[in-house]
Amino acid sequence: MPEIQRLEDQAAQQMAGGQFAGAAETYARLCDLVPADLGLRRRLADALRAAGRTGEAIQTYQSVAERYAREGMLLKAVAVNKVILELSPDHQATQAALASLNAAREKRRAAVPPPRRPAPAPAGGWIGPATPGDVPPTPLFSDLDERAFVEILERCKRVCFRSGDLVLLQGDFGRSFYVVSSGAVLVRRTTRDGEVIDLARLAEGAFFGEMALLSEAPRSASVVADGDVELLEFPADVLAALMDHHPSARAAVERFTRQRLLGRVMATSPLFRPLDPEDRRRLIERFLVRPVAAGEVILAAGQEGDGLYVVMQGRFQVHRRLASGGDRLLSELHEGDLFGEISLLLGIPVTAGVTALAPGRLLRLPREDFDELLMTHPEILDLVQRLSEERLQATAAALGGEPVGEAEGLMLV
Repeated sequence: MPEIQRLEDQAAQQMAGGQFAGAAETYARLCDLVPADLGLRRRLADALRAAGRTGEAIQTYQSVAERYAREGMLLKAVAVNKVILELSPDHQATQAALASLNAAREKRRAAVPPPRRPAPAPAGGWIGPATPGDVPPTPLFSDLDERAFVEILERCKRVCFRSGDLVLLQGDFGRSFYVVSSGAVLVRRTTRDGEVIDLARLAEGAFFGEMALLSEAPRSASVVADGDVELLEFPADVLAALMDHHPSARAAVERFTRQRLLGRVMATSPLFRPLDPEDRRRLIERFLVRPVAAGEVILAAGQEGDGLYVVMQGRFQVHRRLASGGDRLLSELHEGDLFGEISLLLGIPVTAGVTALAPGRLLRLPREDFDELLMTHPEILDLVQRLSEERLQATAAALGGEPVGEAEGLMLV
């Protein structure tokens, strides 16, 4: 083992110093010593490529890709095949290899037990989220036929980042989504107060970047490489085609989007800060989802609050009937915004209407689940006064001096 570590260090130093031929020789010795280590064999191919020995590099990459495929590491196999196509775009064997990966994928999928039968949907069009075990490890591609699978793989490109590199920037508009083929990334959000919060760590098989494409809104978080990482980048129209033509892909994207959006809300909203990670996970599973149409009234002033709402997709207008007649726009809600909580916390009717400005999707935590949350975490009630005061100030500013009446000073909820 000390000899292996010594040779690995030597090869790394040779690569860093531009001694690519020497590095290739060192990696070849390592592959002889540890023939089962595909990571070493791939680094041998990288060294051969850097040394300009393209033919030998392609042969080595091919052997690595074939072994990845046989061992079920399909994303790694795809990424290595992409390297070969970078070196030789018309490489016939690699085009055939992409097609053969479909057969390996089918064999792997056949070995996975069928998912549990979903529970009946609650009334009112609200659909409960599936349990985590219902989503396969690489859900976007799990139900594609061979032709669609190969076409999608041909559309992606391989991109690599070093540890700490910025992959996506919060606030940018999205043009692609990504699948992690090796390594891991950190998802980070900067709050309005400047606090940076780590929301998730995504490893091999995970996908990200889809939320900005679905909502057509700026990216809601940044993504940073957690160590060296290799990604497959797909253009936006690939995601649209997947969701239009493959129901399982749509279900997987919507489930993961729901989980991530709620996870972000739980991590950043003061309302849920008292909860520990396990309580947050359990609470996420209780949210229901349903589509809404443009112009649909979600809440009307004076009705009883029926739950805590989170915007999953779309744009929603908050409006208030003025004492002098007419409506006044109070705010516009977008992805991740909450509404409905103050009505539930204070036990009063909602004081403003909420209407969908465009087709979208809403998440709702039913009132009884919210009440249970308060019973098990009474410290959340301590936040009510501060939230109420903030909403009162915002509403007063929006109304421009219009009287708000008793117990009505909340912006909407």
